[in-house]
Order: sequence, then C-alpha cells, then structure tokens
Amino acid sequence: MDTIWFIDPGYGKNLLPRTGIQSVESINYNPYGGVAILGKGVTVFYDSPYAPVTKTSFPSISTAVGTTASGAWRISISFLVYCKDMANGGSFSIGYAKTTGATEPNFCGITISNGSYTRHFAHTPPSSTELTGTLSGGAHSISMSICASKWHKGSNINTNHKYTYFMSIDGKAVSFSASKNVISGETVTDFWYYPRVFGMWFPPEGEGKFYVSNIICCHSSKTTDDGTEITAGTPIPVGTKLIPLPLSEPETTFIPDATGNSEYIGTSKGQTLLQTIDTSSLIETYGEQTPVDTVVVYGNPGYQNVSPGTIFGVLDTKKKQGNSSTLPTTTDSNYGIDLETPTTLSDLHGKQIGWEIG
Repeated sequence: MDTIWFIDPGYGKNLLPRTGIQSVESINYNPYGGVAILGKGVTVFYDSPYAPVTKTSFPSISTAVGTTASGAWRISISFLVYCKDMANGGSFSIGYAKTTGATEPNFCGITISNGSYTRHFAHTPPSSTELTGTLSGGAHSISMSICASKWHKGSNINTNHKYTYFMSIDGKAVSFSASKNVISGETVTDFWYYPRVFGMWFPPEGEGKFYVSNIICCHSSKTTDDGTEITAGTPIPVGTKLIPLPLSEPETTFIPDATGNSEYIGTSKGQTLLQTIDTSSLIETYGEQTPVDTVVVYGNPGYQNVSPGTIFGVLDTKKKQGNSSTLPTTTDSNYGIDLETPTTLSDLHGKQIGWEIG
C-alpha cells in the first residue's frame, strides 16, 4: 500500500468547519469501528497533519507541482458509506478538489443521490468523463484512485500527458479505463497540478442521510523522471478496514486531569502514556496471520497549549518505533500519528502503543 496520508474511522474531528457534523455510534453504519460521520447541509474538508489543505502541504511533492515544476503523483482513497432515506432527495459528494468551492471540472470523486451515482473526472469537458450507474440504499465500500501518471512539466501541454481515474464499488471496478492523453491545444485544469483539498458535501436535514466511515487516504509520488509511469491501479487493497485495537488501562507518567475526564497532561521530555495491545478477540474473528498495514495512535482530543513541542507515537517501546510530530493547539482536535509498521495481528499482541514527549 502507498504511504498513508490520513485516516478517519468515523470521528470527523479533523473536519472544517466543525459545525453541522456529528459522529454517530452505530455498528449498523460502521460494522468495523462502530462510529460514522453524518453531516447536515454542510461542505466540510479535512484539516489534518496528513491532509492536502494547501499546495505546499502536499507530502513529498511540494516541489513537484505548480506551473513550473515537474512531477508525477497518485492519490487514493477508500471509505464506507451507508446510504439512507435517499428517496427524500438530496445528494452526497466525496472526493478531491482544487479549492474548497470547486465544482466540476475541478472535482474528482463521486456523487450519490436517489439510488444512483455519478463519477466525476476532473478534466474538461466534463460531459466526456462522467459516468453514472445505480446504487441502492445500505452500506457500500468505495475506492478511488487518481493520478498524473506520465511525466509532465508544469502547464506545458505540448507533450502527451496521461491522467487516470480508477473507481471500484463493493469490490467491482467501474470505468477502469477512465484515462486521458492530453495533446497540444487541449485544456488541462489546474487540478492536475495540485489537487488541494479532500472534502465531503452533505445534503440538508430532512433529505437523504449518508454515514461515512473507514476513510483511508494514501499517496505516492516522484520528482525524478525515471522513464516509468505511476498508474492508478488499486493501491488500497479491497477489503482494507479500520478496526480499533483492544487496549489495557494506561500506564503513564503523564498527570491525570483533575476533572476526571480521562484526559492526561504531559509537561516534560521523556514522559510516556502507554497501553498494552490485546488482539486475542480480533484473532478469533479474523485469524492470527491477518496482515496489518499500519497502526495509528490517536488522541481524542490530542493537543498542546504551548509551542513548539514534539510528541512521538510509540509502538513497542523496546524497539523505540514511532514517528514524531507536533500537536495542534486546537483543544477539540482529534490527532493521530501513523506508525506504518506492516505486521500481523499475532505480532501486535502484547506490544505497547502510546505517546512519548520528545
């Protein structure tokens, strides 16, 4: 799998704006994690250490996009959506856009409404790249991958450049060959040089309801022309799920908050908050050799009130594995660090996961 950009089991606390969004606890809407995002008449975008809020925050390819630099890239996303009361009208869209107010042709994703879907390919003219089909109510697993697969140089379109969009619904590919070679004289939207935001567009209250969960976003890129293409393909394996790990009570040198709300406060370098992983129940369900692509440690909320400051996500303290990052200063932030340690459920059993102040 490509590098994890961000994930969201269904909490939605990294979405902006935060009004009009709620996290609904239900195994009906999310059988894996029991929590899903529901919006009411709002357009929301991810504000996350892994999310493409601005062009310069594009991981690894901030020099590979824009109107003068070169690069090739792929962005992939998978999610679970539970569609309810679609007969009441309204539509739901999810995908990438150039700006927070962008519409076709600067949007690449899917729109669902009243038993059908429309796939949008961010290219001109829109009519040549849209595809529609039927989609019933209930739960659907959707995966999308978009890429600028051939080497390109800024806005120079005098050479063929290939742009590809792959989508699958419930494990079945739809329009796998949705690609375009751009030749001299055609217009390429700025989207392909820096798709900036990932967002969701929810219908107003009283219309259809769409519960979103298991959001996984990955990226792959290169800034050197080695003569090969980045292809759309299926970089997020079909059936990939976000599942909460059963944990022990915390072992910590942090200070418990005086209000008794299960929050912990760290003030000094070297302080840790660790919990032991117990995968025995998951092994009974999925099998001990079930692969685990990545582990993410979350603080809900997770934030700091002083800056600068560094915190490490820790997995298995004996090996000192983990990534460092800076906590946000917003007190309602849901903050996670991706530890990217491919392993199995059996290997995870008994290991400790948590935080260490750097």
